[in-house]
Amino acid sequence: MKKIMNITIKNCNNIDEGAHFHKCDLQVHTPRDAGWKGADANTSIERKTYAQELIQACRKKELDAIAITDHHDITLFKYIKEAAGSELDEKNNPIAQEKRIIVFPGMELTLGIPCQAIIIFDSKFPIDLLSTLYTALSITQTDPATSKQAPTIRLAHIDKLSDLY
Repeated sequence: MKKIMNITIKNCNNIDEGAHFHKCDLQVHTPRDAGWKGADANTSIERKTYAQELIQACRKKELDAIAITDHHDITLFKYIKEAAGSELDEKNNPIAQEKRIIVFPGMELTLGIPCQAIIIFDSKFPIDLLSTLYTALSITQTDPATSKQAPTIRLAHIDKLSDLY
């Protein structure tokens, strides 16, 4: 411990050293997305398996974070978030909290104007409140039990980006 100008410095190890860079993929689609090419994930077991395989693939690519951004749908987010939270290392031990892959809920929106927008929510957004996003964005939720969401319908009520705010 040093005294500098009557200020006691106990530990400098917690000082942030500036910019941090993370390898991320912020537009990830799942088998639920209408444009998905590959095997479907219809049952709860298939969805859990898909989620675990996705997290393993992210780990192999050394990704720190992903955002699940299906078109107008967030059904598979909870499976992927759970898979990231229960990931095990090569010795079958839980991955430390600070080393887990961060999973953001999001959606790719087809707007009334000729464009699409990706909206990403906080990674700590409560899973039990995700369905309120459909209401907030005036999106008709497709039955989560179906293999694909309904065809994407342009969100005509959002005709400028400021409407998202």
